Amino acid sequence: MFRKNTRTGTFLAVKSVIRGNKVLLLMSVTILVLIYISFLFMPNLIDGLVDTINTKIQDTITGQITIFPPTGKRVIENSEQISNDIGELEGVEGVTETRNVATRLSYKDKTLNTNTFVIDPVNYQNVFELDKYLIEGRLLDSDSTEEIVLGAEIAGRKDSPEGELREKRNSLGEVFVGDNVIVNINGIDKEFEVIGIFDAEFPEVDSNSYISANSYISVSPQPIGQPTTINIATNENVDKIISEIESLEYEFEILSWKDIGGVLESTTESFEILALILQVISLIIGAITIFIVTYVDLTNKRRHIGIQRAIGITNTSIFIGFVLRSLFSSILAIGLGAILYIFVVVPVEHTYPLEFPFGPAYLQIDRQYMIASGIILLIVTIVSSAVPTIQTLKIKILDSIWG
Repeated sequence: MFRKNTRTGTFLAVKSVIRGNKVLLLMSVTILVLIYISFLFMPNLIDGLVDTINTKIQDTITGQITIFPPTGKRVIENSEQISNDIGELEGVEGVTETRNVATRLSYKDKTLNTNTFVIDPVNYQNVFELDKYLIEGRLLDSDSTEEIVLGAEIAGRKDSPEGELREKRNSLGEVFVGDNVIVNINGIDKEFEVIGIFDAEFPEVDSNSYISANSYISVSPQPIGQPTTINIATNENVDKIISEIESLEYEFEILSWKDIGGVLESTTESFEILALILQVISLIIGAITIFIVTYVDLTNKRRHIGIQRAIGITNTSIFIGFVLRSLFSSILAIGLGAILYIFVVVPVEHTYPLEFPFGPAYLQIDRQYMIASGIILLIVTIVSSAVPTIQTLKIKILDSIWG
């Protein structure tokens, strides 16, 4: 019996699509396409924003792994041996030591107290990718002396995002590559040439400046001292490398980039809550749309349905027919929506990305999420079309025929 009802219901659905109101079908499909795309847009945009943030954290702040001094100490002792031992581990691509030194920078009539990172330029570039964010000039190299690289926040550049605000904030005004700034290290003033300016759109990064270890040694009367952090790049599983480093049994604190980047979790969680709210709204709109379309169709065909029931077509067959028609609209909308999202929406958004305080966010294509979203929309379709159909089929046959 069920097989017969299914065949009859399928026949009714096919005939309804072929002979039905094409304008109503087109309208419902168009609305469902927009709902499906909106359902995909915000979560995948958040994924793109999180990906941008995570990439910048690793490129400019942490590498994949960061080693800090043990609790109660300000520097990492025996750092050279630690760096050598870590560098010999399989899967470690780079190890660099960073020293954070208090400095005073001066340019024209502006003076700025800040922290300057003293680095080995070659090792640093094996771990970090600061060159991706250069807006002018170049980075330090092995021969760099009396040269400095500035973040856009310090340089106060107008030609970078938030440039006007940066110039008004605590900066050196507007510094360009080729300008000379006075760097005070441990009470000694020395003129440094600005060879590069970068803008990662991260205030924590763009407030930094970098000089080479050679430059520090040539200026400071004090020895360079031990590093404040050791950063590590790896092409292996981060947790696996951390376990191997911990097995070396040195005294330090070790964190992955995810642990350090946890301060941004509240931001991404807020976006995820917003995305969830928008998804619920989209589902409600989709449910209402399907309900109205089905209800209008049922109202227009009430007499026709009454006649079908009178000649022996079962309520189950009619019910299946209306649900299948709604499912056809939803499946068509999901297919068209997926095509538009992948081949139109994503390429356009990548060409004109949405800008956030942490940089541009690029839409992701998460096929598993697309499938899950499609299934959810189909479930909503079944429920939203079933409710008015059941209500209509409760009407007595004669009442349906005579209206």
